[in-house]
Amino acid sequence: MAEASRRTSLTPEIVFVDGLSGTGKAALLMAISSMQRVEMSRFEHIYEYVCALEHLGRISKDASDVLIRIHIDMAGYNTMISRSVNFRPGDISSVLNSPKKSEYFARLFAQEGQDVVGRIAAERPILNIMTHQVLGISKPLFRVLGEKMAIVEIIRDPLQMVTAWFTYMDRIGKDPLELQVCIDYKGRDLPYFAAGWEEEYLALNTMDRSIRSIDHVISLTNAQYESLDDQRRNRVLRVPFEGFVIHPLPYLEKIEKMLNTKCSEHTTPILKGQNIPRKVSTDILENEVFERYGYKQLEKNKNEIDALNQQWEFVKTHATSVGIDCMTKLHEQYHDGLR
Repeated sequence: MAEASRRTSLTPEIVFVDGLSGTGKAALLMAISSMQRVEMSRFEHIYEYVCALEHLGRISKDASDVLIRIHIDMAGYNTMISRSVNFRPGDISSVLNSPKKSEYFARLFAQEGQDVVGRIAAERPILNIMTHQVLGISKPLFRVLGEKMAIVEIIRDPLQMVTAWFTYMDRIGKDPLELQVCIDYKGRDLPYFAAGWEEEYLALNTMDRSIRSIDHVISLTNAQYESLDDQRRNRVLRVPFEGFVIHPLPYLEKIEKMLNTKCSEHTTPILKGQNIPRKVSTDILENEVFERYGYKQLEKNKNEIDALNQQWEFVKTHATSVGIDCMTKLHEQYHDGLR
């Protein structure tokens, strides 16, 4: 049987803005989108799906490689002519929310075909793709894209992430709008990351299952990061949410260096629009999407400790001692790692 193959390549550089669900990727994503040469963000889950399927051993390496190469090049080409660009006003990835919107409107009337190939070579755009917890299963991306790729992973205190996980955990395998790669286990759809501990997953209540899932995905992510050689590890930048929203400049400088670009005149207004820098990292924006996942703007006069205590009360209301012990471990490990 012939192997699938694609040796040509169109897109010069790619940055994946990654992180577990609930890490607060939006603020960092928009800041990166404002940088010179960086395109507006694209939400394309195909890369997550391919990596998850290869992680499960359900797709061959040659098929993974071709799918990634083709979809990357399609995304790069379509972005340069504003094809398949998001115009929904309320979406983070909407061209209407981009400081470069006039450029994308102009591209609607640009020449197609070989003219695009020349423009990509001359302008060297950086394709900007948001993913969910892909670093832990990113072997196909490193294998295919190599030095063309960078991953900026935003990390966050698991205590602050668990609210998002708790709100959607019970939707997996039941809600047709929850688009997760699943495995079949005794006639039930479980998320791909439950492979190998399915019985434990099913035995846990929603909060304990959320905490244990965060624990498992963080372990996958750390193991993959530690397995990288120095050259590939230099193409990964891990950014703590708490540090970025309070002191963004040092992290933006590291991103500039890794991507070989600079912030633009749009970067500061974008940060201000995201309430950055903040005095308290837990003081999120008032936003319908955030509220849907259980997050609310910090009440006046509340500080970081009050917000964390509030989260602990939420966890303890729904978790058993097993979940509380696991969250205590995750919380302590996270802050130990920042020291």
